[in-house]
Amino acid sequence: SLFNFQPQVRPVPLQIRVQGFDVAHAGSRLLSMARPVYNACYALAAAAGKPAIVFVPSRRQAQLTAIDLVTFAAADGKPHRFAGSTAGDDEADAELAAAAEGARERALRHT
Repeated sequence: SLFNFQPQVRPVPLQIRVQGFDVAHAGSRLLSMARPVYNACYALAAAAGKPAIVFVPSRRQAQLTAIDLVTFAAADGKPHRFAGSTAGDDEADAELAAAAEGARERALRHT
């Protein structure tokens, strides 16, 4: 089933952002999309305090995209940009540390 609600009945306004990439190879195209996705998430979500959803074709690509987003945030000097808490929030830091302990993959433990 497909549900399509009118914009006036949505509890949270929906903004769709579509950007095209002219790269034929699927792997190269996904790599070239990483930085623009980070910029869009930061500009539209993190700066305005609004949530963002990034759709990817597979579970593996979701993991790689999440690692890319955290890596770009760390490169900007704000590794907890998408953590949903403010820096210095001890309770949130404890929850993140507990969740990281349960992560099986080394890359996920670091993020």
